[in-house]
This record gives sequence, structure tokens and C-alpha cells, in this order.
Amino acid sequence: MHQLFVWEYFVATHEVLGYVLLFIGLIIEGEIAVIVAGIFAYLGWFSFPVAYTVAIGGGVAKACIGYSIGQYARAHIGTRPWVQKIEDRIVKFFPRFETKPFWSIWVSRFFILGVHLFTTIFSGLRNVPFGTVLKADILSLVPWTALMMGIGYTLGYTALTITKDIQTGSLIIFVSILTYVIIQKSVRRFYELRRRKQ
Repeated sequence: MHQLFVWEYFVATHEVLGYVLLFIGLIIEGEIAVIVAGIFAYLGWFSFPVAYTVAIGGGVAKACIGYSIGQYARAHIGTRPWVQKIEDRIVKFFPRFETKPFWSIWVSRFFILGVHLFTTIFSGLRNVPFGTVLKADILSLVPWTALMMGIGYTLGYTALTITKDIQTGSLIIFVSILTYVIIQKSVRRFYELRRRKQ
């Protein structure tokens, strides 16, 4: 009985630690953390609804941090090269940001890897109302998180259906995630080069 209690405590503690790491992972990176959460949900290591809620919380925290950086830069730093670089990048991706900030923020979540953070920083730089940023971020996070976790869940199911061996399944998952990152970065690079030529 005592051993069972210790094991349940051990599992519960590690699950909570996993959710904390998911929250931090959302702030640091984003897509990969949510896909991995979907895989863990398939394996039964995470509760899908809890992981989904934690992921949304991490995404909102990241948007708040990005917006705060933009506001701070606007008030204290001014037009430094890195600030200008962020502004140029967002204007290239979203030329109608000034007239439609809500939709630019919403679309940036689905657009290309890494662009959303720059969009929230840019929102702070341009003093877009925080309520608009928060609303657009939450309304984009709800379907985006479901999509990314769904990809992870499906990936876990597919990898472990192809092979029952956990090592081979892990390798398939790793290669799939790596391929996803490479495709995202290639698309972003292609889009940036195309914009420069125009």
C-alpha cells in the first residue's frame, strides 16, 4: 500500500513538472512544445484538456512578454538597429498591420514559425491597445493549440501503430518533428527572399 502511494505521488509530481515545462516551452519556443504535448497526451502521460489549457496559458504569457518588450523599447530604446529590424520584418509580412492589427496578430499565429512573437513585440512598439492584442492572441491560440496538439496526438498514434517498439517510434517522431521545423524554416526563408525581390 505504501509503495503504491509513493508511485502515485512520483507519477503525479512528474506530470506537474511536465506541465510546468510545457508552459515554459511555450514561452521559449511554441510549436514543438505543443506537438510534444500532443504526443504525451496520446501516450497517457498528459491529460489532453489540462495540457491544452496550460499551452494556451503559456501562449498568452509569451504574447504579454512580447508586448511588454515592445512597449519598453518604444519608451526607452527608440530606433535601434534591432528595433528597426523587427519593424521591417513585420511590415514585410503584414503590410496592412497599421489598418488591421487584430487580423495581422491573429494570422501571424498560423503563418510562419517565429513570426508571432515579433508581431506581439511590434504591437507594443506601435502602441496597439493591449486588449486588441490579448483578444487576437487568445482567439488564435484556441484553434492553433488544438491543431498542434492534434498533430502531436496523430503523430504519436501513427508512429506507435507502425511499430510497437518505443525506440523506433521515438525515432519516427523525432524525424517527423525535425522535418516539420525544416519545412517551416524553408518556407519562411523563401517568403523573405521573395519579398526582397519585390
